[in-house]
Amino acid sequence: MAIRTPVLARGSSQLQYYLTPDDMVKEDDITFTRGDYVMQGREKCIYEECRRVIAQKSAKDSSLHAGVHCNYIVDIAYAIIHNTHERFTVNMMNHGAISNFDVNAVVEIPAYIGSHGAETINVGEIPTFQKVLMEMQKAYEKKTVEAALTGSYQAAIEAVMLNKTIPNYNIVRKFLMSFMKQINNTGHY
Repeated sequence: MAIRTPVLARGSSQLQYYLTPDDMVKEDDITFTRGDYVMQGREKCIYEECRRVIAQKSAKDSSLHAGVHCNYIVDIAYAIIHNTHERFTVNMMNHGAISNFDVNAVVEIPAYIGSHGAETINVGEIPTFQKVLMEMQKAYEKKTVEAALTGSYQAAIEAVMLNKTIPNYNIVRKFLMSFMKQINNTGHY
């Protein structure tokens, strides 16, 4: 009898970091951040195309196009302006929409968007597995902020230990020592 692996998050690239962290980070270059990918990719193309358009004094045949996020933002703006009450997934304070999760946490939930803002759709209880993943992520975020605001090495260790992409304490120590060395050498991170 074959054992089937349950599909936990169809189409969710974010969950891959939690479910298969080793696979997600083994090809990564620790000196090239997600911000670097954006700057060397989409941002570079946009700036080059804008310079071309300015030089030609025309946007005719421009290769600029809106990406998925841009279209989503425009759709939300349209829903607000025209009071469409269209359903979107947005980041909002939970306020009980997920009944078994921290009411003060910012969560990604469905909501109807109109001229009076977002009206959350109650999700109810979420399964234990997803709830625990979300709690770990929120704890990681809170401890990271605490470490940044207080300069506490212990809070930093605790924060990074809660991150699913860091598999063990030895790697946490190496990561933090490297990070602190960079801060000491450059004065920034």
